[in-house]
Amino acid sequence: PWPQVIIWLNDIRKHVIYLSDYLKKALIYIDSVEDQPVLKPLIKTIIAAISVLITKF
Repeated sequence: PWPQVIIWLNDIRKHVIYLSDYLKKALIYIDSVEDQPVLKPLIKTIIAAISVLITKF
């Protein structure tokens, strides 16, 4: 299953650790579906999470 989304924390290091873990799990999920299409909302969540992290720097 797709990794669960949690409320973002205030400490930037925790953001980085969480996002890294989330992305690893997301890649495992994407690899596991093989030839099936990945849902658009899931990809949008990843892009939004990365965008939030980048803007914090």
